[in-house]
Amino acid sequence: MSAICTDISIELSKLGKVEEALTWARRISDDEEKIRALSAISTELAKQGEVEEAASAMQEALTCARGINNDRQNRQKSKALSAISTELSKQGKFDEAASAMQEALTCARGIGDESGALSYISTELAKQGDWALAEKYGLQIPLIAERQKCWRTIASSTCNNDGWFKALQQVKKLQSDEARIFYLKGWAGTVEAPDAHCVQVALSHLAHDTESVEMLLQNHTLREIFFGQADPENLNQLNRSLNIQWALDTKAKFPEKESNARLSTNLDEWLHEIDDEDDKEDILGWADKVSSGKMTEEKFAERVRGK
Repeated sequence: MSAICTDISIELSKLGKVEEALTWARRISDDEEKIRALSAISTELAKQGEVEEAASAMQEALTCARGINNDRQNRQKSKALSAISTELSKQGKFDEAASAMQEALTCARGIGDESGALSYISTELAKQGDWALAEKYGLQIPLIAERQKCWRTIASSTCNNDGWFKALQQVKKLQSDEARIFYLKGWAGTVEAPDAHCVQVALSHLAHDTESVEMLLQNHTLREIFFGQADPENLNQLNRSLNIQWALDTKAKFPEKESNARLSTNLDEWLHEIDDEDDKEDILGWADKVSSGKMTEEKFAERVRGK
């Protein structure tokens, strides 16, 4: 129920219904959800130029976070302050963001098992674009499994927020071998339907990680089988090394008309059928997002059907 109230309050803030948004946020009993709602409302208000209202909502979120006093809840407090720091960074309030993150770190230090808190902090710092600090605190995670999971999570978050290409370039900002290796594993596991360009760009980064290369090639091959125009002989060659016969068998059962679907990969076959120039521009923009990993082919098809 708390998560639903959070979503409602955020949507109301986007519509400019500030008082209603705050009313819904204040009804939330779960501290973490309430803080998430108030922080998001603050950011929406900042976008709308409501500076004082944004500051007030953020102060309310901070008060709520600092009111978490139970030692058992220190992890929750650290996570909440980290998220607030990211929202403050989005608003350009970098000094306040740094202060909130320092509070989050202090809380993390007070936890017997600080792996989870440091992982969350590291992920939030990466969202803020501070990769040096993200790596610094990520490397301080004491549990190896949690540390490696942290790099994967950062990669997945970056890929979902910025697209596959920008996320792949960010690996250059990581200095430790461990961080780079598991960041790239997380990246390869997040890119669901890479096109040929994506595979070509990525292979030089993944040259020494056969597991990630195989995963990337499998996902690329599945894209070609179901959405592309791949040559059957090429697919058969890939099948011999990647074992994707099940996908070939599944595609063979599809009605032939499926090959005429409106996809981002075959724009030249159907875009001329769209009369409205604005609609064409929208479709081309969505196709670019699919290519960069910011939108799935399924979401693209759904939007095209709405035209």
